[in-house]
Amino acid sequence: MIKRFIYILLIISSLMSQENRWSTTRFEHWWDSTFKSMLFREPFKFIPYKIKLGKYYYGGNDYWDQIISVGNTDLNESPFKTMDDINFDYIDDVEYRQGINLEIDFLGYNFFKNLENSIDIIFSLGYKLNKPLSKSPNIDDWILDDDSYRYYPVSNTLKLNTTFIIHKAKKYFSYINYSYGKVSASLFKNNNGKRVIKGKGSSHSIDLGFNIVNKVKNKNFNLLYGFEIGLNELKLDDIDTKSRFLEINSQDVALKFTIGIAYGGNRTIGDQAFNYLINSDYLDAIDSFNKFKIKYPNHPKVKLANEMIDFSNREIAYDMLYNGIDSYNNNNIEEAIDWYKEGLSKTKDSTLIYEFESRQYIIANELFSNFDSYTQSFTIEQSIDYIQYIESVSPKISNDTKLKKVSLLYEMGQVFLDNDNYEAAYKLYLETRDSYPNYIYIYEAKINRLISYLIKKANSDLLTKDYIGAYKAMKFINSIYPNINNYIENNIIKLKTELESQNADRINNYILDIINDAKNQFKTLDQNTVIQIGYSLNKIIKIIGEPLEVKTRMIGENTYQMYTYIINEMNYRLFFENNNLFDIEKYD
Repeated sequence: MIKRFIYILLIISSLMSQENRWSTTRFEHWWDSTFKSMLFREPFKFIPYKIKLGKYYYGGNDYWDQIISVGNTDLNESPFKTMDDINFDYIDDVEYRQGINLEIDFLGYNFFKNLENSIDIIFSLGYKLNKPLSKSPNIDDWILDDDSYRYYPVSNTLKLNTTFIIHKAKKYFSYINYSYGKVSASLFKNNNGKRVIKGKGSSHSIDLGFNIVNKVKNKNFNLLYGFEIGLNELKLDDIDTKSRFLEINSQDVALKFTIGIAYGGNRTIGDQAFNYLINSDYLDAIDSFNKFKIKYPNHPKVKLANEMIDFSNREIAYDMLYNGIDSYNNNNIEEAIDWYKEGLSKTKDSTLIYEFESRQYIIANELFSNFDSYTQSFTIEQSIDYIQYIESVSPKISNDTKLKKVSLLYEMGQVFLDNDNYEAAYKLYLETRDSYPNYIYIYEAKINRLISYLIKKANSDLLTKDYIGAYKAMKFINSIYPNINNYIENNIIKLKTELESQNADRINNYILDIINDAKNQFKTLDQNTVIQIGYSLNKIIKIIGEPLEVKTRMIGENTYQMYTYIINEMNYRLFFENNNLFDIEKYD
């Protein structure tokens, strides 16, 4: 019934307790896992080269707007500004306004790689070659000589590039590139293939592209390949005066295939840590973030990693709770116990604490319900250890286990008695009484049994003339007697009194014989000389002289000595504990 009640409370507490997830909604989780999988990546550090090959179409100053708004490639505004405003209409057909370009960007370097990795800014140099695909029709009257020419512009551009890389996914990234270049071009070709009419100017271009990132096996760089769309604006304003051109202002649109290599841009263990975090695997998240900080101490996202570690530490108890539940469901009880115990040390949330403690109690209750069958082959000591283990699983089970534990502890005390270790038995009785005062009636019964045992032992030792054993038993009774007097039954007190009286009479008779004989032998003794229990060894020797034989025994921390005398043709043994007389024996 209690267990069922706890299960009901667990259901209620699970509804009340709320884990604070990093990704609070499904959309956020999808967004984080899809577009933040490279949050802790290495920045791209160095791009040695990138090669681009593409096809372009060009027109006048309105060419970009024309394509975007109208969607065609007809030439509306001429790119040519000529002398006397003569119309240069030889390339109005789109066939003559297309070409190929080849670009090489090289020595790309990220100067800000230690500052941020959200956007990589790569500065590089570049070279671009533009060449038309078709020659224009013959032009006979445009250039000041008698030869025929074709318009065939070939340009060479040396440029500076600034590339902004946005790398959000493991396998690809997008980028924007801006370039400024100085252009030199040849505009016409005669019938002999000679290029004539030179021009110089500048160009501005913007490229939008994406690259697939392919990790090269056994190499520390990545292969890049992809596509980009380029928008280029060209202005030639320094043209050979032999032509009638004053300026050429054109815009072109190009589609290019790109390939290159790059150093950096790899995922780090920090990205794996972030994946653990958004999936609420806080233990692995903390471990991985710490490894990330060790490996990349200067990474621009170290501060964010610390924030995520702090968050994980606050929420780690949930991770441990779920791990414990999984372990429990898989019948791995020891592992579940460890998870719940660790989880309790990581939270201050009262609802979550109650959930941990309730699950601990369920496990402890199951273990205790099987206690008798499980411990059939155990010794008493092993059974006590096991019940203490159950209590360590859940202190709340102690009310259920208390009587069983008390019974086992007193049973252990009886084992000590059976092995004549009455001091250990008494110590255990005291500890059990103090720990479980509600069961003092058991303690009183055990104390009566202990005193009765000691009396019988002392009497038995006296009968067998084991005076040291009898003395130890009587001494122990007297040492504990003031503390237990209220608990001893009258008949046991009577036995103790009779035993002490009989033993005292025996010793006194022996003392009387010894002292009378000593007085006969040593005239120096006066009539008041006596021997009493407790006298020192030296004092006894002064009274009755040196012994015939001495034997010594060590028992624990005490030294026991037996001195043998023959007095009046009778044999006596005097027993000393730490040089103090405690018993006398007369023997044949």
